[in-house]
Parts: sequence; C-alpha cells; structure tokens
Amino acid sequence: MTTLEIKNLNHHYIKGKPVLNNLDLSLDEGEILSILGPSGCGKSTLLRIIAGLEKEKSGSIQINNSIVSDYFHTLPTEQRNIGLVVQERALFPHMSVIKNVMFGLKFHRQKKQEIAMGLLKLFKVDKYAHNFPNEISSGEQQRVAIARAMAPRPKILLMDEPFGTLDHSLTHQLRFETKKILKDNKITAIIVSHDFDDAISMSDRVIVIENGSIKQQGTAKDITNIVREKSIDFSSISEKS
Repeated sequence: MTTLEIKNLNHHYIKGKPVLNNLDLSLDEGEILSILGPSGCGKSTLLRIIAGLEKEKSGSIQINNSIVSDYFHTLPTEQRNIGLVVQERALFPHMSVIKNVMFGLKFHRQKKQEIAMGLLKLFKVDKYAHNFPNEISSGEQQRVAIARAMAPRPKILLMDEPFGTLDHSLTHQLRFETKKILKDNKITAIIVSHDFDDAISMSDRVIVIENGSIKQQGTAKDITNIVREKSIDFSSISEKS
C-alpha cells in the first residue's frame, strides 16, 4: 500500500531559482527513505512541504490516497497525521519528559500516560520520566523527541538531521533502536541526514537530490556501490539544506 505519493512538485523562494524541480516520489507503508544531497538542494524544504509547514508552488501530495495539498487546497499540518523530529529536539523546557511525550495526545490522562511511558521504555529513558529536559543528556533528549513524535502513531515520520549532534557510539545505538521501532510499528519514515552512514544503516531506500531533482536512487546497497564505483565524497555534498 502506498502511504505517500508526491507528483510533479515544484517550489522556489526566488523566482527563476527552483529549489524543487518536478519532483516525483512515492513511499510504501513501513518504508524508510533517506535523502542525501548538497546544501540548498531542497532536502529540508521537501520535509517542510510534506508536513504542511511550507506551501509548494505546484504539484500534489497524497497520503493514504487522499490529497493533502495541491493547487486547490492544503490540509493543515495537524490534520495530516505526520510526526516531525528536528536536530534541535525542541522539547518544552517547562514540561517533564513524560508530559512532553503526552503533549498532543487526544486521550484521557491515564491512556496518555500509558502510551508515553510505553514509548519511554522502548527508548530506554523511562527512568527520566519526571525529569525536565535540561536534567538529561542530549542523547536522552533526542530519544524523548523521537518518542514524542511517535506517540500519536503518525502515518509518516519526518526526521531532519535527527542524530547530527550526537557522538558516534550514541548515534549507532539510536539508529538501531529507532529503526526497530519504526519497523515494528510499520511507520513510514523519511530521514534527511548529513551522514552517509545514517542513510545506509537506517533505510530501505536512499535518494540523492541535486538542484531540486532526484539524481540517484536505489537500495542502501545500490547507493553504496555507486559511491564506491564513482568515488563520491558525501562529506562534501551532504550538508544540511
């Protein structure tokens, strides 16, 4: 089943300088996609448009075969059933960890607490449930941020540089945990990353965007082979857009 379908998407901030150029993309239920590309190629813009935080200039976006954005209308962000994780984490500093995860859940209090605590346990931060964000490490904060995004059981999870500020050993562990939870819950996900290892280890499929268009796409193995054959240096093209 196709969860996300994007057709002929175009966007620009300055007329005549396209950020996204006739981009087509589809994802199946439970598929994890990573996006690589140079700074300014449109990676983060694409996530913002899918989330409804930015309006495309033309094209259409469908989620579960229902149009959420096209020329005629745009469905508000809160009605798209999309979760968003950004590098800065953006936890509410005045709320405890568990209240951060409960935020936005539309259930009675006991049910919200059960859902939040279950996710905190999955991400191994349940012992910090009643701490405030400034009382836990950056890695623990990122676990909480991902748990909060997953709490409403979104159809699609968008992750923009989710591990960019973490050290290598912590990143490796969090990649593994996040991928397992995504797969176990059949959540479709798109990950923008500056790290080639993120893309390869997390994803079923990887695309490379340049000048607003998809230049390469394939399985993690396919892209790895292309990189080796062409000696591509991803450290120079995979900066945050």
